[in-house]
Amino acid sequence: MFTTDFKSNLKSNLILSILFSSLLLIRFSGIIFIGFLIFNYFLLNNIRINLKYFLNLVLVSLISIFLFFLLTPSMWRYPVRWIKGAIETQFFLEWGGLVLMNGEFLNAANLPFNYLFTWFFYQLPWPYILLFLYGAFLFLRRFKDLEVFSKFSIIFISTILIFFAITTPITYDGTRQYLFLIPFVIHVISVSIFNLFDNSKNRIITNIFLVLFFSIIIYSQYSIYPFTYTYYNEFVKEDKITIDCEKIGGCGDWETDYWGISGKAVVNNTKDIIGKNSKILSCTPSQVFTDYYISENTTDNKSPIYIYTIHRPEIESSLCNNIPIKTENCETIYTEKRKLRNEFINLSYMLECKIKN
Repeated sequence: MFTTDFKSNLKSNLILSILFSSLLLIRFSGIIFIGFLIFNYFLLNNIRINLKYFLNLVLVSLISIFLFFLLTPSMWRYPVRWIKGAIETQFFLEWGGLVLMNGEFLNAANLPFNYLFTWFFYQLPWPYILLFLYGAFLFLRRFKDLEVFSKFSIIFISTILIFFAITTPITYDGTRQYLFLIPFVIHVISVSIFNLFDNSKNRIITNIFLVLFFSIIIYSQYSIYPFTYTYYNEFVKEDKITIDCEKIGGCGDWETDYWGISGKAVVNNTKDIIGKNSKILSCTPSQVFTDYYISENTTDNKSPIYIYTIHRPEIESSLCNNIPIKTENCETIYTEKRKLRNEFINLSYMLECKIKN
C-alpha cells in the first residue's frame, strides 16, 4: 500500500479489509490510525482521489465494517449502544489516579506535555535513541530519497508525540498504551543502520559497529528476560528504580512489572514457605497470581496471611483495596527480582501479615 506499484483489485481490497478489521477488533480507536494511514497514502504518493479510488475506499470500508461486526458477537444485539460504549471508554476515559514517573507522582488526568517523550527516552536502549535521531536527520535532509513507509513512520511517531503534548490524554503504566509505536521506531532504526552501511567505505568499521550494537542490546536485555518490558536505560539511576522497603507495592522511582507476568514465578518460588492452612490473598491485579495457587479459608486470627502484590509504589496504597480483610504488621518475606546491569530490580512481592483486630 505504501508504494506506487500497489494494485487495487479484489484480492488486495480483501487483504486490506481483513487487516483493517483486525485492527478494529484489537482496539476500536484504531479507526483513527486507519484514517491517518489512508490520508498519508494519498499524500506521500501524490495520488489524486478520483472515482475509482473513492469506490475502492468505500468497498474496503464496507468489508472491514462487516468483518468487524461479524467477529464481535457482543455488539450483535445492540450495535449502536456497543459503539457508544467503546467510544466513551477509549476516547473519553475518566480516571483520576496517580502514576509514577522518575520518582514523581503525577495525576493521570493532568500529565505534563513531555510525559510520553520522557518514558520513551528512559525505556529505549540508548543506541536506539541515537539511531532514531539519525533517522530523523535523514528525514529532514533526504526526504525525497526515503521510501514512503519510512516517511510515514517518522510522520506517524511525530504526530502521536505532538498530539499527546497538546491534549495530554489519561495515560497509565508508562508506554503500555503506546507500544504500537515500537514497530515504527524499529523500522526507522533499521533504515538508519542500512544507510550507515551503504555509505560506509570501511567494511571492518561497519562490522565492528554491528557487533557492538547487538552486543549492547543483548547485554542490556538478556538478564531481565522474559520481563524485558521492565527495561530502563543508562540514563536512569539504577539504584533508584526499585528500593527495598516494607510498604505494600514496594518503593522506588519507577513501576516495573505492570503486566504482572512475574506472578507465576513469585507463586511457584514461595510454595514451600506458605503453610498448608494459611490464607493467601492477592492485590490488584489479582488474576496474575490467583491462577497459580489454591488458598485455604482460615479464620484463625493467629495464623499469618500471605499477600501477593506487584511492584507499584503508591503514596496511599490502593493496590489491596480488593482485599476484604484488614491486616497489619506486614513484612516482605520474598521478592521476585531480576538483575538490570549492575542492580537488581523488584518485580513482585509476597508479604506475611497479621489479621488486624
